[in-house]
Amino acid sequence: YGEWVVAGGSNGTHGPTIMGQQQQQQQSYHHHHQQQQAYPAGIHVSGKRIPPSSNPATQPPQQRKSGIGASLEQAEQRKRTEQELKEQKRREKERKAQERRERKERKQQEKAAAAKTAAEEDNEVEHISGCGRPRTLSDPNLKTNVDAATGLLEVERPDGWVGAYSPESRKVRLERFMEKRKHRVWQQTVTYSVRKNFADSRLRVKGRFVKKEDEMIMRELMSLT
Repeated sequence: YGEWVVAGGSNGTHGPTIMGQQQQQQQSYHHHHQQQQAYPAGIHVSGKRIPPSSNPATQPPQQRKSGIGASLEQAEQRKRTEQELKEQKRREKERKAQERRERKERKQQEKAAAAKTAAEEDNEVEHISGCGRPRTLSDPNLKTNVDAATGLLEVERPDGWVGAYSPESRKVRLERFMEKRKHRVWQQTVTYSVRKNFADSRLRVKGRFVKKEDEMIMRELMSLT
């Protein structure tokens, strides 16, 4: 009420007066004062304590950025996201490299342990003379001397030995030779069929290929006859 009064005489126009403006200001002030009393800083209506920043009466209105500000903010957000992805990839790469190093170390340790075990087993096995790989004049059962007259080297070996092998060692080697002989492949296989077809198509004289020039002449003569 009192917001609009008749002004301007008899023209009938209406317009706000100074009194109406003052009343509007007083009403807005009372309304704001009532909101502050109902929601004081740090106190909720139900009595629970809330931080002053969460009070709707004290929070400033949020302004939405637009134009260059929004573009800059989006660019910064993309940059942060890319940095996080790079950091994540770097950590993943370091983790995989660490796993590879650990696997390599484990393999080396296992290999060293296996070699050590094999060496211990070899030391435990007693060497039988003449049963291993032939070593030139290194077997203690072989005795050598040089003939003074001829200057040739003579080798003395126990009875039954053949060369540098004992009878047991020779028997083992013969068995292995016969077993391998059973699996020999005597049949010839063609690796490249194109080469075989080309060789079969060429002329031969006593099994030998004829030169290209001679082959052409011979084919002409054969066609005439």
